[in-house]
Amino acid sequence: MQNEDTVEKKMLGYEQLDWLLNGLKESTLTFKIFFSSTSLNDYGGDTSSRRTGYDSWMDYKFEREKILSFIKDNHIQGVLVFSSDQHYPSAHILNWYPPLKHISQLEKSIEYSLKDLGTAVFDFSASHLNYKRATRHPLIPENQDNNLYSYEIFRVDWGMPKNTIEKVPPVNVSVEGLAETPPVIGAVYGFAEVNTISSPQTLSVKFFELDDETSDMVELYQIKILY
Repeated sequence: MQNEDTVEKKMLGYEQLDWLLNGLKESTLTFKIFFSSTSLNDYGGDTSSRRTGYDSWMDYKFEREKILSFIKDNHIQGVLVFSSDQHYPSAHILNWYPPLKHISQLEKSIEYSLKDLGTAVFDFSASHLNYKRATRHPLIPENQDNNLYSYEIFRVDWGMPKNTIEKVPPVNVSVEGLAETPPVIGAVYGFAEVNTISSPQTLSVKFFELDDETSDMVELYQIKILY
């Protein structure tokens, strides 16, 4: 991970990369879903190491571009990635062509059609929100209009703990009057629902957050994709 990013640097390795690309090309499914243990979007990566792109696809851009170019060149639609290790929930669109169209948009939801998006790739992260460990790369507004970068659909706002950050001890360090494990700031998760039986075929991803006062799950945002 620490090595300089070059065309020879691989996260997956040749065998696994070929398996992924061939699987995407041969698939006849409407939605092609795969999981990544680290963020595919431009804002992923662990910043606690103080090294840009550490532990994310941001430091494997040559290999990431090979995957996105393969999807574009082979006209593969409906690719969705569920990624993690970002520590804040988000949704992005990669490999897109302007103008980026949506069918409808409300305050807490948005709908897209695969027919309008071509070979664009969706990247969803439902990683738990944790103030001390969050990647939280700042959004670069000008990149939102540049199709060479990931377009951000959704990003959860900062949560704040009941205890101030200064009062929270490191993991496994016992401090009198405080728990040994720091509290997670927000219990956030994503729920994906796929319907390929009725027409139109749909895939929806909903982000929820636990209200710590009522213990109810509150829906934050929904992204719906139609075919």
